[in-house]
Amino acid sequence: MWLKGERIHLASLSAELNIGRATLFRWVGNKDLLLGEVLWSLYAPLRQEALNATPGNGVDFVVGVYRHINSTLLHSEPLRRFIREDPEYALKILTSSQSTLHSRTVEANTRTLRDQIAGGH
Repeated sequence: MWLKGERIHLASLSAELNIGRATLFRWVGNKDLLLGEVLWSLYAPLRQEALNATPGNGVDFVVGVYRHINSTLLHSEPLRRFIREDPEYALKILTSSQSTLHSRTVEANTRTLRDQIAGGH
């Protein structure tokens, strides 16, 4: 739904899945958490692709990884649409310290840096 640019309404989603709203809320928490999961499910493979495709070590490797990720994100039409349609909400989901997406990307970025340090780079 998000990739198609459709608004995600938990009530509609629960009806489409033929489950109760309470069940859906137990599964996903709330709309913010669900969107965080959706965005993470798209970011995690992109990050792995960048790690696999980027040569080298140290600073050049880290910069290459983030250049790959940021270039891809910059050209992502679903992400651009999300930001364009509701910039305040998108900013909240993408950058808030309460966001699961934010905490996971910070942890992943920290791991990348620590891996390079541990490798002596």
